[in-house]
Amino acid sequence: MALDPTVAGVSADSYVSLIEATSYFTARPGAASVAFLAESAPAQENALKVSAQMMECVRYFNDRFSVDQALQFPRSHHVSSVNIPFVDACIKQVQIIQAGALIASAIPSNIGIDSDTLGELRSIGVDSVSIGTTSLSFGGATSRDPRKTELIELGFDPKAATLLMRFISKVGSVIPDAEKLIRVGELRLHEAFV
Repeated sequence: MALDPTVAGVSADSYVSLIEATSYFTARPGAASVAFLAESAPAQENALKVSAQMMECVRYFNDRFSVDQALQFPRSHHVSSVNIPFVDACIKQVQIIQAGALIASAIPSNIGIDSDTLGELRSIGVDSVSIGTTSLSFGGATSRDPRKTELIELGFDPKAATLLMRFISKVGSVIPDAEKLIRVGELRLHEAFV
């Protein structure tokens, strides 16, 4: 079934179209881009759907634009001067980055971590990383943001978590919706990306 990126749509299941995601990765080199572009359209769409569902598991600022919309965005303040809702470009980027990370992590040969990811991990306070028999210690990591750490623990790519932080409510911690997380887990288990 094709993606439904209808803004404030009652049956929307994505913030971006497959064309938008493909254009994004085509313009940016990297492991996630290569992995995403190498996959079939159904696998790409599935990764985008799972990414959107992961984003649904987080508490955000303000209310939804419409009580009938299927997804969390647009929010009540995401409207043009003539009251037309829009999805912030940053939200679209979060979904695309997360979809690429999901596909890249599903490919056994993509176990390595690039320097950008290492920088993101260090910025949230990770002191060391181990991959197989290789370990890397950062020494004095910078200050931690518990909400960002919680996003990464939920499975978000560090870059996606950084972008998503702008929209997350500062009231309390990141509290995922358990029912939605169960659905995300089901999508990951039963609808393979590759």
